[in-house]
Amino acid sequence: MVVWLEDVRRDDVARVGRKNASLGELTRGLAAAGVRVPPGFATTADAFRGFGRENGLDQLIAAALAELAAGRLALDEAGRRIRRAMGRGRWPADTEAA
Repeated sequence: MVVWLEDVRRDDVARVGRKNASLGELTRGLAAAGVRVPPGFATTADAFRGFGRENGLDQLIAAALAELAAGRLALDEAGRRIRRAMGRGRWPADTEAA
């Protein structure tokens, strides 16, 4: 559910997403060059999907995108709704423990 960035490689895009995979490469590359990098971690794509299921985000996101596609909702408002719901969400117990 959680992976330290120093253990993430470019090949881990499917597991942790492109941005986290890039951060992992950057972290390892900078450390190898002698640059001190603070530790960090990534949640896995499976953990993110579990967060979405736990908080009903799949339905909320689908509804917002449907309203957006139908012209009943502006892009910025769709993004606000989704971000607000994500910010209020709770991690499943197994992910929180990790």
